[in-house]
This record gives sequence, structure tokens and C-alpha cells, in this order.
Amino acid sequence: MTSIDALRAAARENPADIEPRRALVAALLAAGDIDRARAEVAEAIPPMAAAGRALDAVALAHLLLAFAPGDPAATALLQQARGTWARPSLIVEPVDDDGTAIPLATPVVEPGREVEHLERGPADLWLTRADLARMPLFDGYSDSTLDELLAHAELARYDVGEVITSPREPSGRFHILHRGSVRIVRDDGLGAPVELARMAAGEYFGELELVTGRTPSAQVIATTPVQALELDRAVLAIFTEIDPVLRDELRAMCRERMLNQLLRTSMLFADMDEASREDWAARFIEVELVPGEILVREGDRNSRLFVLVEGHLDVHRASGDHPDDEPRELGPGDFFGFTSSVLEKPVLVSVTATTPSRLLVLGEDDTATLVAGARHLTRGARTGSFAVVGLDDPTPD
Repeated sequence: MTSIDALRAAARENPADIEPRRALVAALLAAGDIDRARAEVAEAIPPMAAAGRALDAVALAHLLLAFAPGDPAATALLQQARGTWARPSLIVEPVDDDGTAIPLATPVVEPGREVEHLERGPADLWLTRADLARMPLFDGYSDSTLDELLAHAELARYDVGEVITSPREPSGRFHILHRGSVRIVRDDGLGAPVELARMAAGEYFGELELVTGRTPSAQVIATTPVQALELDRAVLAIFTEIDPVLRDELRAMCRERMLNQLLRTSMLFADMDEASREDWAARFIEVELVPGEILVREGDRNSRLFVLVEGHLDVHRASGDHPDDEPRELGPGDFFGFTSSVLEKPVLVSVTATTPSRLLVLGEDDTATLVAGARHLTRGARTGSFAVVGLDDPTPD
């Protein structure tokens, strides 16, 4: 029996188990047999979906599509796998015959201990579908989908004062608070901590790292004993690809939180009260760029502020012997701006999109008003990870 035959036998023995099937598909692709690989993926989708493993079916289809980008048959299989994802409005809480809620089998993580899978843990560690359904992020999901989410998640505990994630030690996970509360703290760029927000049960964090692909820019610290449902970012990425409602909600939250970080850490807004910050946040508009599109052109007059939400931009200067003439790249979460109209000087750099990009933009009149109240920033300043680019200091440093 060949190794492929052995893998096929294992896949037939456990048709809803992704591991033997993934190994089989990978071996077939490595051997160049894409037709048989397609057949294996097609055969695997129905039993995986029937077993409540739609996420595994999608991951398997992605494996095939990664080997054959643009292949119509692979694309169709991915669409079929996505179609097994259910999101009806009715949610049914699992109960015993006497009506008692049934705790689902949920992995539990304790600091310094290995993950242990509990069929029934202590009462304070139970997490039911109903608990999950009450979280606003998962309102409207079917019980089969909630089961699948729980199957790919862990329930973690943190003590008061424990750092859950930070720039130095990123967790690599998406966290949804089940019990307890946390505070979000970030350095203001001058060494002083700034509290960005406080969160309680039902709220979540970690979506910025998923959308931007960067390490977290703030610390999340438990202010009470915390229990949090946690998903690996790679798992969440597949969830968001299957469910556009979830994807759009996380993107909207990223937009809101990036602006909140800017308004609370930049010296441009340092002296404002909460109502004033909310007013300024409402003045930013969203703009989309295609690759190669020029946002700002060297030599023009421009006074706008930008927050890059998604994508990448190239900052470069065409001429001169300035030591910073090497191109710079801006990524998601970067804040930059120009004050040439205010200073009556031309822009010294060009900014061009290198990927599809989304930005939040503050218009020229509003930027002029803002800069007029903070003239000390016209040479460029650093506020956390946001670079404010001034015209006589044209590149982020």
C-alpha cells in the first residue's frame, strides 16, 4: 500500500476529520494530481458540514485553491463549503430533559497550565451556547454555528492585573470577554500611559491585529478576574471570510478604534474633552484607493490628515540629496498628514497606494483649524505609532 493509499484509507475511516483528509489532499497536490485532490475535497465537504465542521470544510477548500489560484472547480468547491455556514435568526439553547442548560465541552486555559478539555468543569467555568448567543457579536447565529465556534475556541482565565496581550507579548488571538473587565492602555509616544478604553463582558479585542496584520499597539490588562473566549487569528480569518456580516462588523470596529487611538494619544487632540473628540471623529470621511493611485503629489499644496485603515502606501521623494529620500512604507494604523497650505509651502513627498487601501481623511479646512491650535506640530511629531508628516520634515521618522 502506498502512502497515498494509507492516507485515503484513514480519510475514509474518519470522513468528518480534517487531519487525514488534509494530509491526503496535500499529498495529492504535491504529486501534481489536482483532479484527485478536487475529488477528495468534494467528497469531504458534505460529511464535515453534517458533523458541524463547516470551518474545516472551508479550510480544506482553501488548501486546494492556494495550490490552483483561480481554478474554477476549486473556486466552486470553496463556495460550496461556504454555503454550509448557517446564520438563521433562531437560536436554541441546549437543555436537558428537565430544562437545565447543558454546558458545552470547552477547553479551559489557566495561567501556567496546559490546556485541559473538560466535559463539565466547575460551575464558574461553564460556557453554554446561550452565553455565546448573548454576546452582541454572535447575535443571530444558529446553534450549529455556535457549536462550531466553540469547538475552535478556548476559554481562558486571567487574574487581576495580568497582561492579556501587549506589543511585546502579543497573544495572536481574538478575545471575547465572557466575565470580568479589562482596560486598554497605550504609550502616548512620550513615555506616559494613556487609557484608551475599558471593556466588560460581551465586548471584544484583538480585531485590529487581524485586520492590520500588525502586533498590538496597546496593552490589555485585567481589572477583575477575567474569563475570555479566545479564537486563534487564523481561525477567525476563516470565520470572517465565510460570514460577511461578522467581517463588516470587525472592519467597522477597527475604523472606530483606530480613530479613538489617534484622538486619545496624538498631541493634536490632547487638550480636548470627550465631546470635542467625538465631534472631530465625525469629520473624517472614508476614501478608497486602487494600487498605483496617487494620494498626494510632490510639489502640490495639501493640508489634510489621514489614518490608514487597510492597505499600504509608499512615501517617496523624487529629487534631492536628503538622507531620508529612500522610500518609506506606511501600513494599517499609521497616521500622517500635511500642512503645506497652512505653511504656504509645497509638499515635499509623494504618497502612492501600493495595494488596495482604505483611509480616513480629515479635509483641508478642518486640518487648517486643527493645526492652527497646535502650531508646535508643524515640523512633524511622533505620537505612538502614528507619524505626523510635516512639510519641512517630510518623512516619518
